[in-house]
Amino acid sequence: MPGNIVKKIINSVFVTTAAFLPTQAQSAEPKEINMLYASIPKAITQKYREDLSSLRDAGINTIAVKGYSINEIQTKIVNFRSDPTLSRFELIIDISGILHDTWSLRSPSVCAKGSEYLPDETKDILKSITSLGLSNDTISGYYTFDEPAITISQTGKKGICKEFQELIYKQIRSLDTNKEKRPVLVSNTFWSLSDDNIKETMSTNIQDATFLEIYDGDIRALIDTFEKLKRNNLHKNKYIYTFPAYNTEACASPYFNEQFQPALYQAIKSTFGNTSTPSLGVSYFAYWPENKPDFKYSTDNCREIAESTIEHLKNLPDLIITKLSNTPKDFLPGEPVEFSAEIKNIGGRELPNQWIGVLLLIDGKCPASGCMWGGTTSSLAIGETKKISINGNGSWRAEAGTHKITALVDDQKYAVEAKKSITLFQEK
Repeated sequence: MPGNIVKKIINSVFVTTAAFLPTQAQSAEPKEINMLYASIPKAITQKYREDLSSLRDAGINTIAVKGYSINEIQTKIVNFRSDPTLSRFELIIDISGILHDTWSLRSPSVCAKGSEYLPDETKDILKSITSLGLSNDTISGYYTFDEPAITISQTGKKGICKEFQELIYKQIRSLDTNKEKRPVLVSNTFWSLSDDNIKETMSTNIQDATFLEIYDGDIRALIDTFEKLKRNNLHKNKYIYTFPAYNTEACASPYFNEQFQPALYQAIKSTFGNTSTPSLGVSYFAYWPENKPDFKYSTDNCREIAESTIEHLKNLPDLIITKLSNTPKDFLPGEPVEFSAEIKNIGGRELPNQWIGVLLLIDGKCPASGCMWGGTTSSLAIGETKKISINGNGSWRAEAGTHKITALVDDQKYAVEAKKSITLFQEK
């Protein structure tokens, strides 16, 4: 289920016969998605509004709009945008139910080996959905499949074939090419799946990011999950870690900070060392009351769970760049220029020992001589600052004219961060 996307950027502009000048520049970074996945009731009480406002203030900025018809989804988008509480959130269009039904009705022919196809009605659905995305600036992505790899009850087989999922992704991206602003998202769990199951139902060409369900705080279970990712060459996909904001037994805290986050860090460290799967953030899966009576407590009707969710968001690392420097300070065209960046952890938790990288872009891209980067393997305490030399691939030969310089911290997205919202640093 869904989550949080993020990163920190610093931008400056300089002229090669002068110093840095203040500016703002666009970035190709993904939008921030801190997501609560829950069914929003039609009638929202004042208590619900207070809960949603508290979650929004803590950092949740995205909720899902789910429906089983285009008209239903469109109506919800209109209603959400006109509601004083819901309009504070961005929206992900959840069409997982629609796509599951279209697959189920045409199965197994749509997954016939060598002749997989998209039905015309599915193409029409995707055209309508992407039209909604392109015409609404509050849309942050398309959620296409909910655990497509697990057993499908109608067939007794493991999951939806990867070829059908790949066709869905390809069709969406042909209609809406902006995967940074509106990524295609799926959720997956690896619980009882064999490697053969994974090969049949997962690939790198199905999604722009995956909601990876972290519902078990047991380190060994998490290590098993990451080892499956690595073994099946899926560890380079982008992931959003999803935590259980519910409790089936009692109204009690899930202990995200005390149990889940330490276990996640240890499992990542054990499997990948100082690197990781690229992380676009975190999300929380919850049920509203009476929608799922088998789940007794969720963020809206159990204060302990709501507070645990809020505290978890507030107590993650959060990296920003506070200063960008160049040597020499004054230079002429053709002279070599070196850069360094000062990074700081402004979050509520220490960043564990891992690779922290910084990427430098000239006019929004790597220069012709190659990308310039720097980094260090280090922990970063709350409030701690470190200077990183951007000397990978040598210095930059200054060119005549005005240029935008952009530095990105954790450009490979190894850190599990709190907000990763875009920030601009301006320097003269």
